[in-house]
Amino acid sequence: MDRATALVASVEEVAADVKAFRLVLEDEKNIPFEPGGHLDVEVLVGGQVQTRSYSMFRLDDEPGFAIAVKHAPHGHGGSAYMWSQKAGARLGVRRARNSLPMDYSANRYLLIAAGIGVTPIIAAARALHEAGKSVGMHYCVRRTSGAPFIAELERLLGGAIIVHASAGGQRTQADRLIEQVDSNTICYVCGPIGFMDELIHAWHRRGLPKHHLRFETFGSSGRLPTGKFEVVVRETGARVLVPEEMSMLDALIVAKQEVMYGCRRGECGLCKVEVDELDGEIDHRDVFLSDQERALNRAICCCVSRVRGHSIVIRADGISHGRPKHGLGRS
Repeated sequence: MDRATALVASVEEVAADVKAFRLVLEDEKNIPFEPGGHLDVEVLVGGQVQTRSYSMFRLDDEPGFAIAVKHAPHGHGGSAYMWSQKAGARLGVRRARNSLPMDYSANRYLLIAAGIGVTPIIAAARALHEAGKSVGMHYCVRRTSGAPFIAELERLLGGAIIVHASAGGQRTQADRLIEQVDSNTICYVCGPIGFMDELIHAWHRRGLPKHHLRFETFGSSGRLPTGKFEVVVRETGARVLVPEEMSMLDALIVAKQEVMYGCRRGECGLCKVEVDELDGEIDHRDVFLSDQERALNRAICCCVSRVRGHSIVIRADGISHGRPKHGLGRS
């Protein structure tokens, strides 16, 4: 995709750990807005230019579109860079893939969001509302007082949105969220990996059509603490240190190791490499590998997944990358 420049028109702290950036492109023809679409933004981390992908959404009819960035104090550095940006700054951007495209063929829709996963769901809610569709929404947050965009969604959807707060220790059960869903309803979901796993399994238990569940996750949310580890590439003998603030994929690229990659969100499987040896535990943060593949620990999607421990030995050649035509879901 062609690189474009985006002006940061405004920055608003919409929650204690979330900032919303309104971006206006110098030439909107390069990157047209579409619900579910992502924007790759160039960020500077450790002196290196890296990219971070954010969902595009609109809250009003003002020029441009918005992205939201959750500050991750123990993240890889991308959010810290974004939080340092002020109105008037210019960012290098590229159009990224749309892993949650809109399907207007149904009459009923259910939207489910958790955490910062609300951003693509905002875009979906606005698009479906403008199309005159019947829309319901569940928004799962820790506390209603600190969650972003509740007021905006309530203005848009009225009584069709239900906010679930877990701060009181009452975590919302996935089965409860979809208990009223019928087979004619299309459901769009975005949230952390654990939340998505529960919802996908609940969807399958209900026997609802697989193709009616459309989802994406933010793959940096793992089950284990993030730490540094070493990767050994069997074919080249290279030993690569993956620091806490960098993904395994970026560490391999910086070390000039050839690895295929695509979405950088743990969804497409192109960055899947074979695990030869493991000294530690793999924190699978992708949504590409099946439960069986994860349990076997013979492959890892290196764009988001990490090792909790000392080292991993991989083979980057000769592995079947991706899973063509199977979409983003897992069975």
